[in-house]
Amino acid sequence: MSGDLGSCETCAGRCCRSYLVPLTGYDVWRISMNQRLGPEQFTVAYPNREPGARGFLLQAGGTEMALALDKQGRFRALAPCVFVLLLGGDTQRCGIYEDRPTACRIYPMGLAGGRVVQRPDTFCPPGSWALDSAG
Repeated sequence: MSGDLGSCETCAGRCCRSYLVPLTGYDVWRISMNQRLGPEQFTVAYPNREPGARGFLLQAGGTEMALALDKQGRFRALAPCVFVLLLGGDTQRCGIYEDRPTACRIYPMGLAGGRVVQRPDTFCPPGSWALDSAG
């Protein structure tokens, strides 16, 4: 599905507003390099609910943190991702589609217990994604 936004047009970008999008170190590096942005311009640190390899500590013995895409305006649950372009009406597009994070590339799949599974809470209507789609 590289470059094809067809599947993404079916839900009016609800996934770009409704999820906390986790970032890997590689995601941050790729977005920073290709978009010429500092990580502080698009990331937010949050307490990591699933301690593991992607988390980090800001202080010894402190809460394990992880990175996610920031939201537009004040960070709140249903605000659009910082990279969503609002084009009028219900039309929205990802402003960094070719550089989007891994979590966005594999959506509607996700990780649960170390396994790749289809998320039970997707906004995509049935049939939006072919099983052999790659992003």
